[in-house]
Amino acid sequence: MGNKEKYDKALELALEQYEIAEELAREEKEKAEELAQDKYDKAVELALEVEAKAEELAKIEYDKAVELAQKEGEK
Repeated sequence: MGNKEKYDKALELALEQYEIAEELAREEKEKAEELAQDKYDKAVELALEVEAKAEELAKIEYDKAVELAQKEGEK
């Protein structure tokens, strides 16, 4: 095998390695994006749950305050 053939073969192998690396990088990027989206979705879900609980607690506190005000008004 002459120098030209060796050079061509080395170039071909380098190109194949580059394409493989590029595909792996693309797959890793997609996985990272999916993971980030999952974490975002879970954070939003948790925030909505916390908001609902806070609203429930605020309603309870409001009802207690109204009841106390009514009792004080009866005195």
